[in-house]
Amino acid sequence: MDEHAPSEPSRHFSPLGLFLVLLGAGLLFVRVGVMHLRAADIWWATIGILGLTLLGTAVFTGKRGGAFWGSVLLFLSTAVFLRKSDLLDPMPWDWPATIALVLGLSFLVLYFFDPRRVGLLVPAVIFGGLGTLYYLWWWDVMDWYQVRYYVQTYWPVLLILWGLGVLIGPARRVRTRN
Repeated sequence: MDEHAPSEPSRHFSPLGLFLVLLGAGLLFVRVGVMHLRAADIWWATIGILGLTLLGTAVFTGKRGGAFWGSVLLFLSTAVFLRKSDLLDPMPWDWPATIALVLGLSFLVLYFFDPRRVGLLVPAVIFGGLGTLYYLWWWDVMDWYQVRYYVQTYWPVLLILWGLGVLIGPARRVRTRN
C-alpha cells in the first residue's frame, strides 16, 4: 500500500459551523423580509437548534462531550420561548430559578450518559430542587413556609446521598480494575 497516496478527507461535523449558517440565514431572511421575526427570536431559535444538535450528536455517537452544554442551550432557549409566549412569567426575578432548573436538568442529562457517575446527581438535585421549589411557591402550589420547612428539615438527605456516592464510588472503581 502506498504511504503517500491521497487519503479520503475525513468528514467532521461542526456544530459551530451549523450555528453560524443558521444564524446568518435567519438574520438574512429577516433583513430581506422573508420572515417577520425579531433578530432576538432568530438568535434564541439558533441557540436552541445548536443545543439540540450538540445533544443529538452526543446521543448518536455515545460520547457525552456535548451533552451538558447542548442540554443547557436547548433548555435555556426553551425557557426563553416559554417566557415570550407567556407560559412562564417574564419577571426578571424568576431567572435565577429558571437557570437553576436548566442546570439541574442538564446535570441530570449528563448523569444519564454515565449512570456510574453518581456524583452528578448532587448538583442535579440541588439546582433542580431549588428551581422546582421556587416555581411551586410562585404558582401557589406550596406555601413559602412549607418550602422553608422542607428545606430546613430535609437538607441532610443531600449529605446522606453524597456520602453514599462517596462510599460506593471507590468500591466500584476497585472492582472494575480487576
